[in-house]
Amino acid sequence: MRARRSLFVALASSIGAVLALLVPGTAAASDYNIATASSGPSGNYWYYCVTDTGVEGCYQPYGDLFYVRDTKANGQSAEVRWYNNLNGSPYRQGTCRNNLGSGHWGVCDKDFREDSTIRFGVDGVGNDARLYSPTLYA
Repeated sequence: MRARRSLFVALASSIGAVLALLVPGTAAASDYNIATASSGPSGNYWYYCVTDTGVEGCYQPYGDLFYVRDTKANGQSAEVRWYNNLNGSPYRQGTCRNNLGSGHWGVCDKDFREDSTIRFGVDGVGNDARLYSPTLYA
């Protein structure tokens, strides 16, 4: 009888451990992208931009595109750091890094849920992002 109870406890513990792995956590998923060459934000689409020393970043909700441009020839890359919330809680976050050199635009193509919000900041690598966008709808 005692062996059965031990076996049952071991089996129940194993099932509980597997189920715990399947339940999503509260931490936001993170991703890191290297921007591909682009001509920058243009056209008839609405976009929001943030500029800081050495970097300019823009978000275009139509297509969920982040544009980033290095504006200072200092040997450092430029980044957009973004945060995506769903129902008021962190959902995803990431970085779009432009390694293309000063004066060149890069783009990162994301896919956000339509019922979520975005906030992003720009960073000349080596500095913390200091300027952030307001909360925008994806």
